[in-house]
Amino acid sequence: MTESIMCVDNKTDERKVSIVIRAKNEGKYIGKTLSILYSQTYKNIEVVLVDSGSTDNTLDEAKKFPVKILEIKNDIRLMCL
Repeated sequence: MTESIMCVDNKTDERKVSIVIRAKNEGKYIGKTLSILYSQTYKNIEVVLVDSGSTDNTLDEAKKFPVKILEIKNDIRLMCL
């Protein structure tokens, strides 16, 4: 699921679009997704990838782009409560 949040960048008075992508084991698709996002004509964007413990190459692919990466580590002890 992708969500967009718009805010105003005071330096340029252009609206900045924040795109939040949540992912887990999306290595097969994340490179293409990010490539398409960064090829858009509107350039005032930030992309935040929230990764939920991927065990494939999702993070390696994402690091090829200027994205902010937030990693959520699953704690099995919390899931058992």
